[in-house]
Order: sequence, then structure tokens, then C-alpha cells
Amino acid sequence: LPWDDVVAEYVQVLRELADIAAPHGVGLSFEFLGFGWCTVRTPRAAWEIVRQTGRSNVGITVDCAHFFGGGGLMGELDDLDPARIFAFHLDDLEDTPKEAISDATRLLPGLGIVPLDQICRRLSAIGYNGACSVELFRPEYWEWDAASLAKRARAAALEVLSPHFDVR
Repeated sequence: LPWDDVVAEYVQVLRELADIAAPHGVGLSFEFLGFGWCTVRTPRAAWEIVRQTGRSNVGITVDCAHFFGGGGLMGELDDLDPARIFAFHLDDLEDTPKEAISDATRLLPGLGIVPLDQICRRLSAIGYNGACSVELFRPEYWEWDAASLAKRARAAALEVLSPHFDVR
């Protein structure tokens, strides 16, 4: 599809959903996905769609793995409104060709090749200091004790985030 058609379709659907969600105080966070088969792969593309919705309860999700896999440029993060970043997913990736990236190639923050320090520095510089979650779909991690994995994920996240954000 031509890009204008992609934008129009997403904007229409997000407006409809936002109008349903708004009376309930619910916000919608639009996430770009860095997989090759996705139509919206970068922050710039997702931000264009979010802005065009004209709805204050529609924001963006910044996922580090998708940012890297989708070929996002660091400067694209500078153009985001920090108040409209509704979710921040901290995750890393194995050193594999971008075409081979999948949810299963995600790693705990700091164990892979995603430039997490640069991403965090950029988000902090625009004034983002909101929520962050570690998002992992690695089957190997499903076998671990949940409490142990949670502790390791927290420690890894604090290591990556603490130079840039007020973490508590």
C-alpha cells in the first residue's frame, strides 16, 4: 500500500478506538514493530500516525528491540513529545541479522547489541522520565523461576536506566 493509505487506515482506526476509550479514561499506546513484514517500523512513522489522530489519549510505545530492528534513527527519538510516550519497553537482542530478529531473539537489557545507552540518553534529553517495562518473549526465560527472572530483569534494567533516569 502507498504510505498515505497506511497512515489514513491507522489514523481512522485509532480515532475510533480512542473515542471509545476516552470516556473511560483509557489511553492507547501505538507501537511500531521492527519486523520486516510490518508497515509501521520506526518512531518517525508511528509518531506521524499518532499526531494525525488528533486525540490526546493516543500515544506511542517505544520498544528498544523494535527500534533497532526496524532501522529507526536516533534523531527520530528527538522529535517525540515525551508526554505522548505512553510506554517504554526495555529489551535487547542477540547479534543476528535484522531479518532474523524475532521475539525469541530478545535478551535481558544489556546482554545484546541494541544501543540502549544511546536510546536512553535521547529519551532522557527530551524529558521522558516515565514508566519502563522489560519485555521479553524468549522461550529460554520461560523455563526460569519467575521470581529469579524478575530479579535479574530488574537489576539489568536499573543498570541500563540509572545513568539517564530517576529510578526508584
